Amino acid sequence: MSGKVSVAKRNLLFSIIHILVLACSVSLAQASRSAAAYRERAATKFARGDLSGAIADIDAAIAFEPAWALPYYNRGSVRYAQHDLEGAIADFDVAISIDPKFAAAYLNRASARQNLGDLEGALADFDRGLSLDPKQSVGYCNRAIVRAQTGNTDGAIADSTKAIELNPKMVEAYNTRGCAWLKKGNLELAIADFGRALKIAPRFAASYYNRANAYLDIGEMDKAIADYDRALELDSIAVAYGNRGIAKVMQGKEAEGMKDFEKALKADPGLESWIRRLIDRVNDGRVTR
Repeated sequence: MSGKVSVAKRNLLFSIIHILVLACSVSLAQASRSAAAYRERAATKFARGDLSGAIADIDAAIAFEPAWALPYYNRGSVRYAQHDLEGAIADFDVAISIDPKFAAAYLNRASARQNLGDLEGALADFDRGLSLDPKQSVGYCNRAIVRAQTGNTDGAIADSTKAIELNPKMVEAYNTRGCAWLKKGNLELAIADFGRALKIAPRFAASYYNRANAYLDIGEMDKAIADYDRALELDSIAVAYGNRGIAKVMQGKEAEGMKDFEKALKADPGLESWIRRLIDRVNDGRVTR
């Protein structure tokens, strides 16, 4: 094989966006006994995974307390968990209209907007929410992800670092900062952050995958393959098959690499154009270490 082509990494796995769920129960002096009972029962149902039941009880609580922000916030959080992002945003809107300083409502609306692709709106909400509650580590971690998505890599590093300062065991923040270092080409710092994440959470598949990408970039094929193996044991990350295939081809194991390319294509047909290009490069002898 002769010649060399740079093979770009695909799909850095940032951490999942989290929402903040506040306790539903409050003192009975703040509301009627009936409303309090519905709120408490809704919290129990939410904890048990009965999201529809939780919504029904929050609806009943709102009927008793239509001018209080918290029930709308809680219903928005449940709707978020149901993947009803537009419904969640509508409820967070109401909560904020009632209480314009409700930090968690801004932060959760930001997460919903991010998932709908409204990154500008998400950043505005994260900014407002964090200005109201600057100790919210999850908010910084989530804003870091959006900043990374908008190309603000330095901002993503700063936010991840702030999240870690507030919560040194926040796995997602280390992973997100590692992805930002990886994008900047600082592979040593990236590998260190992924390692920190895995020390805290040894079954965190995204950090194995991302660290494997870093090892692939520096030519540590054995380490890359070991991390891709572990990531795939823990989660079905289709692109990991493709990248593992690249590492195997670079080791001279073309047949094994081609098998991984086919596994990637089977796991996610949306990768077809990328996989076909890789196969063509292998056949042409243009993917080498």
